[in-house]
Amino acid sequence: MKPEHWWFRARCNIINEILKTFLDSKDKKYVNILDIGSGLGQLFPVWKEFGNVYGVEKNIDFTELSKNNYPNVTVWNDVFPDKNSLKYKYDLVCMCDFLEHVPNSNLILERINKILNKDGLLLVTVPAYSWMWSKIDVEAKHFKRYSRSGLIREIELCKFRSIYSSYFMIFLFPLVIFIRKIVNPIVNRNKGLVDFKYGKGGLSNTILYYIFNLEKFFIRRRMILPYGLSVLGVFKKICD
Repeated sequence: MKPEHWWFRARCNIINEILKTFLDSKDKKYVNILDIGSGLGQLFPVWKEFGNVYGVEKNIDFTELSKNNYPNVTVWNDVFPDKNSLKYKYDLVCMCDFLEHVPNSNLILERINKILNKDGLLLVTVPAYSWMWSKIDVEAKHFKRYSRSGLIREIELCKFRSIYSSYFMIFLFPLVIFIRKIVNPIVNRNKGLVDFKYGKGGLSNTILYYIFNLEKFFIRRRMILPYGLSVLGVFKKICD
């Protein structure tokens, strides 16, 4: 998906609201942020508002594009935990739609805990609900989908404490369920609404962006939405 895709744009706004809540009081000159599985760097502009940004991405083409598009960001072509990112300490580590690609998260989470500063934060987003598993997950090489409680339980086992978590994409939830569970089986297609490639300026892209973007007003107030297509969690490192 392109950066102007409605899903990327609205997700960036929601994450920005979260970071304002937890990082706005810090001097960004001294805040180090690591983005694990940084992809094309779509979230780099968000992270840059709050500190110095580092990224780890295993896809060499994505890494090169990120370096060209964001010359002020340090991006390593590697698989976390990698020797480069482990050299530094961070105030925030982010895994946005990354953890579902990991068969065993314990090693990842334990290493993240070690490279976080005291009271460091971990921000995670993952797809919701195992009952929503479909061919889309198989093609995307997912290993799992999460409930909100399941995400909290998995991460808290690795010396973190949940300080905020919520479902999101609540308004589009009924429409996507209808398409994936009713429409797709009938027409024998396994592509959900979130995979449509609406282009910049397209009417559908604009409408879906504004619907999704409404959720930032709830997230800003740290409200817990009862359901949605994804889960967002912010966790604090527990010091020994």
